[in-house]
Amino acid sequence: MDYSQNLSIPSVANTPSSGLFFSLVAVSCFGIYYENDGVQTNYVYNESTSGKWSDQINSMRDHVIKTRLVPSGTKRLTVNADNCSGQNKNYYVQKFLLAHVDLGIFEHVDYKFFVKRHTNNSCNCGFGRIRNYMATTEC
Repeated sequence: MDYSQNLSIPSVANTPSSGLFFSLVAVSCFGIYYENDGVQTNYVYNESTSGKWSDQINSMRDHVIKTRLVPSGTKRLTVNADNCSGQNKNYYVQKFLLAHVDLGIFEHVDYKFFVKRHTNNSCNCGFGRIRNYMATTEC
């Protein structure tokens, strides 16, 4: 799981300058890659609507757990996260995962962090596809 760089909308492929718009809207894109299925779930929202802190991360993570993992009967969860202290390495995110074990939703949760300066994960490939699509498509 990871955040992409902020995206700007609208994205018009044939426009020579973004100065033709009064104001571009910056959106945040958070991705969760489910290795078992090879599917990435992306959450895109206006940056003025919400931030990038542990509450938002836990809400999106909870949605994936309820809609994808619980119905499939998954009992072991391995989470790979980057070293961002505000988003991943904090008390609220750890308590969120522990609560799922305490409630019996999971039997075991592994919470792993990347080595510093080695932050490429599976989500980055999906983010690259989004950027390439936006560069060639008017949206």
